[in-house]
Amino acid sequence: MTIEQRCKTCGKILPTSNKLEELVTVCTDCANVLAAATQAEFVSNKMEKRQDAQIHLLQPVIENPYQSYAAPQGIPDLDFHSTMHPVQNTVPTFGNIFNHAVTVWKANLWMMIAALLITSFVIPFGFNIASAWVQGLVDNVENPILSKTFGVILTTVGILLNVFLGIGSTKFSIQVLRGGLPNLGLLFQGGNRLLPILSLSILWGIVPIGAVFVCSFLANINPVVCAVVGLILFIFFVVLFQWFWPSYYLVVDRRTKVIESLRLAKEITKGNNGNTCYVFLVGLGINLLGAIPCGVGLLFTVPLVSLLWGSAYLMISGQVAPSGLAPKSSIEVS
Repeated sequence: MTIEQRCKTCGKILPTSNKLEELVTVCTDCANVLAAATQAEFVSNKMEKRQDAQIHLLQPVIENPYQSYAAPQGIPDLDFHSTMHPVQNTVPTFGNIFNHAVTVWKANLWMMIAALLITSFVIPFGFNIASAWVQGLVDNVENPILSKTFGVILTTVGILLNVFLGIGSTKFSIQVLRGGLPNLGLLFQGGNRLLPILSLSILWGIVPIGAVFVCSFLANINPVVCAVVGLILFIFFVVLFQWFWPSYYLVVDRRTKVIESLRLAKEITKGNNGNTCYVFLVGLGINLLGAIPCGVGLLFTVPLVSLLWGSAYLMISGQVAPSGLAPKSSIEVS
């Protein structure tokens, strides 16, 4: 009789054994001390599992695998979700993606607006005021080198702050799209993904920066050649975006390494080029409509577009599947 062990803190399945005395007592991942098991407890657990399995057969199938999930204590809900469900290349319809985003947007509208105000207005506004005050103090010293140094430092901190809040906003969106409760605390949990996202951003910036440099050089030689090369580079960038845009979500949500995220992104976008185009064009149109009434409508449209991209990521990776939609293939996540 094989005895299965699972850590109650991190969820890791530990080495199994045929004897109680050979059970692992400390989790190899989180070092949690496992409670000592007795033969009676083991038999009781097996009976409970059988009863749960019988009850599960009588219950309707839940489309969203995260709908009734509760994370173990001490483990971030988002990260535990990510490790429990494999990534699968799936090709939903745009209607599936859009309807899921709109449904979640309606259910969490005011929390989404609060998250947008915090990350896009309150914190940046406070940082800008503090930066101006510090820069003013430095400028009073009348030391040009010191002033420029502090200017570079404050600009760098501002960029890092925006990246940090962007990661938190993505975690927040993914949480509610998976059926979890909106948790504004996720907005400030981007520190563990900051360096990988900065590395990914540098990789993504190589193409447009290189394109600008090449076009600037050719503009002084031949404007016609510059226009042709610029068009080719633009098409190349669009193709790269079609292939690799989920890499950001994979690094934030799945904690994949930067290069691995590009490989996985290329896999899950197979057959989804149309969905990417629809999401981009519809999202652009929604934000343009939101900008018409003096930009006030953006408070409502920006969260919707954010959920639209997040919904696309979750559905094309097979993590949230509409009814009757089967994954095409499984992809290993290292």
